[in-house]
Amino acid sequence: MKADRLCYLILTLGMVSSASLLAIGLALYFLGLPYRWAMLSGITLLLFTPMAAVSSTIPSFFMEGERPNAFVSLIVVLFMIFALLLSFFR
Repeated sequence: MKADRLCYLILTLGMVSSASLLAIGLALYFLGLPYRWAMLSGITLLLFTPMAAVSSTIPSFFMEGERPNAFVSLIVVLFMIFALLLSFFR
């Protein structure tokens, strides 16, 4: 599968899944039921969707012979991981 199609698919699925979980959490909130699990899951999924999309392009770029793009994607993923780790220890 081409890198752009794979990235589009992951971003679309992540956005739809995250929006669904957030909507479920909002509905549970208005019904007076426990809602935090849905809200936390939706936000976490929304945050990790771009990382998953960029990570998935690396093998796809290598298989297509586009090594410079794979290298740039790898650097972007490393920056994302570094920012995530930095946010935990700040």
